[in-house]
Amino acid sequence: MMTEEANSVQSKLSRNILTVAGVTAGLLLVAFLLKKTTGSPEWTATDFTVVAIMLFGTDLAYVLITHRRKEKIYPLAVALAAVTGLFFFWSNLAVGIIGSEVESANLMYFGVLIVAFLGSIISRFKPQGLKATMWVTAGAQVLTVIIALMAGWQRLAESSVMEIIGLNGFFTALWVTSALLFGQVKRENKPKIP
Repeated sequence: MMTEEANSVQSKLSRNILTVAGVTAGLLLVAFLLKKTTGSPEWTATDFTVVAIMLFGTDLAYVLITHRRKEKIYPLAVALAAVTGLFFFWSNLAVGIIGSEVESANLMYFGVLIVAFLGSIISRFKPQGLKATMWVTAGAQVLTVIIALMAGWQRLAESSVMEIIGLNGFFTALWVTSALLFGQVKRENKPKIP
């Protein structure tokens, strides 16, 4: 019976990974066809590669982290954290949070993502550890606002105090919401080892 259950879990995991690969390939195909027919997005082969890695990596991480969890809120909290990280990373690469994407000021935002990533690994993806990680990540996001304003980066082209506070406030709110969701997970679901 245990091997049947383990085989079922493995089979479901394999299907989910194939689905992630298929969805990623489908989205890239749509972007490629749009590029060929309309000229937009103006992506190079490197851009397509980076987007493929980002989309597949984020979706794969979600599948691997949540596939043995029984709680209903946990996958939602993981999805919100993963999508926030993906959107944050993508925004910073594509247009930049401060000024344009070429401004060196935007390098500090990789620190926010490193906090989220390392905290998740250290917490071993347990809800209470992820809750703390998301709070610390939100704090790191707020710290970037303080650093940016103290450094005078609001004077850069395509940047203002309101844009810096607004964009960082938006991402901070998403990290906080994820922390609050992780706080709602009532029990640890110890995964069964096959």
